[in-house]
Amino acid sequence: MITLEKHLAAHASVNPGEEDAHLILCHCGTWFDDEGDHRAHVAATWREARTVRTVEELDALPRNSMVLDPTWRVWQRIREQWVALGRLHAPPMVPFPVVVLWTPEDGAA
Repeated sequence: MITLEKHLAAHASVNPGEEDAHLILCHCGTWFDDEGDHRAHVAATWREARTVRTVEELDALPRNSMVLDPTWRVWQRIREQWVALGRLHAPPMVPFPVVVLWTPEDGAA
């Protein structure tokens, strides 16, 4: 799972040179007309990079990871089980897709 630091480095703006000074070149190779579009691109690619769509991807996350499901329910992996936090009633399985909010590799919360 990519960290925010690595993602931001992969999508940092690059100086394209004087000829194209009015444009923004993302480190990933995508060109933008303004900074707002580049920021939206960075946010969208971050969300996509942190989206889990399969049981196999979910099971690959380390213990204590936290994810957000489509109904805004937060789940945490406790040992080998996913638990819905703060909810008395939750589905028996995590509904997909989910967005990874935090993993131990991300560092202190």
